[in-house]
Amino acid sequence: MAFVACSEGGLTDVKLSNLFDVSKSTITRWKNEFPEFWASIKRGKDIFDCATAETCLLKRIKGYRYSEVTREPVPVYKDTPVLDEDGIQFLDEDGNPVTKKVVVGVELAITKKVSKSVAPDVKAITFFLTNRNPDRWKMIKHVELTGKEGGPIGVKVDPWEEMLKSVTKANSDELPNKSGRSGRKVRRQVVAPK
Repeated sequence: MAFVACSEGGLTDVKLSNLFDVSKSTITRWKNEFPEFWASIKRGKDIFDCATAETCLLKRIKGYRYSEVTREPVPVYKDTPVLDEDGIQFLDEDGNPVTKKVVVGVELAITKKVSKSVAPDVKAITFFLTNRNPDRWKMIKHVELTGKEGGPIGVKVDPWEEMLKSVTKANSDELPNKSGRSGRKVRRQVVAPK
């Protein structure tokens, strides 16, 4: 019974004590004395927690709509009779008593209802897919590169690399500047063709 109560309703120890009509300390004592009772409560709570989390995750994956309600303070009026200086109530042409509205308080009233929608959450979708089908939706793919027959990969030197080294060496030599003066080091940048 404790398993069903915890798995379907996520009952706390206090609610379990109310269900069994015992004190909370009795529930604690039963958990210590009867390991199978404690295990059934724990298993039930785990099932409830997982079901709740899955429901919330699916809601974030699909997107959802909700209503936003705005409440603002609004004055509360009461009709009071209009009296003359002698305390006699005024009457209108039809003989009805004349009243006026007087503010007697303030209450929060719904002034606006707006329907809003939340788009599907990409992070929730990614989390769901990577955990539901990890072989197909891995975030990191491990690729092992090996050479012939599992050996190391062979590396060939690019001929442009050798030319670039010689050009870089030439750039560091002392060259005359644009004004024709020599004696100053000028760095010129040479870019190898692609």
